[in-house]
Amino acid sequence: MRARRMVVAAVSTAALVTVWGGVVAQEGRREPRIIDKAPIDHAISLPKAKLQQYLKDMDAAREETLRIVEGGHFNVNIRRVKKPEAQPLIHPKTIDVWYVAEGSGAVTTGGTFANGKVTGGVTDRLEAGDVVFIPANLPHWLSEAGPAGITWINVRWDVDWNGPMGAGNPPVPGLPGSAAVGQYAPPDRAVFLPKAKLANYIADQNSRASTSQTTRMIEGGYFNVNIRNITEPSMEFHPTTIDWWVVLEGAGTGSTGFSTDKGDAHTAATGRDAKRVANTGVETPLAVGDMMFVPANFTHGFSEVDGRMVWLNIRWDSNY
Repeated sequence: MRARRMVVAAVSTAALVTVWGGVVAQEGRREPRIIDKAPIDHAISLPKAKLQQYLKDMDAAREETLRIVEGGHFNVNIRRVKKPEAQPLIHPKTIDVWYVAEGSGAVTTGGTFANGKVTGGVTDRLEAGDVVFIPANLPHWLSEAGPAGITWINVRWDVDWNGPMGAGNPPVPGLPGSAAVGQYAPPDRAVFLPKAKLANYIADQNSRASTSQTTRMIEGGYFNVNIRNITEPSMEFHPTTIDWWVVLEGAGTGSTGFSTDKGDAHTAATGRDAKRVANTGVETPLAVGDMMFVPANFTHGFSEVDGRMVWLNIRWDSNY
């Protein structure tokens, strides 16, 4: 079995000179094409078939980045890269979470950037289904691309919030919470979550009798990265928290923007006696490989579950 992680000594780079979308980026990088501005009154679904069409369009246009959702302080992108990047990226105030959709490669993170070099750092080998969390202000770059290149969904958000935490608990080890915490978000290193580790979390969830489970792999207070696992319909409402879903197992019908008999803001999150009002909201069939953006302050959940629904849930607060 080949090694998935290694420490690198030094990488020679050119200077990071271009400010692009609030981040420091490689010289010559063009701003990405934007598909949608982030809505506040509806969800955006990205079925697997639409993703495949976007990839074909990107290949035809020779695009490496396609911005699916642009929210100013946050965005969701498709990155499709055929060769290693020659220079690292440093986002002074922006967090990245990568979900590898297809292909293979390697990401190098950390180290110290000075005089055109990154000294130190860690390299993780990437394959489809892997997840990587990269904190703000950490050097990172795609240091290797497989024979067919690599494609990942890059979910990014800024860390300059202005308000109370909504997504989770303060990142203090030992603090009790509603979800099992794998680890608290480190500010000085990346967290690599290989597909095999996600599979272990899911297997553990599936072995339990509960109809609704959350495994919080990374807790950051204003953000978190979770595996959700349900076997019956669900209903949620987050006043200040945005969701990005990636369906990992199972199938069901996502429901967003519906009304409840207690009012839109009174759902399972604030009153378990609330009931969904029939014929309200938007119903979206979801299966493995499908994705969805759900804005804050918006009812959402699943109106139907076909046996079991398991999804990667990346969440961050919107109170900038």
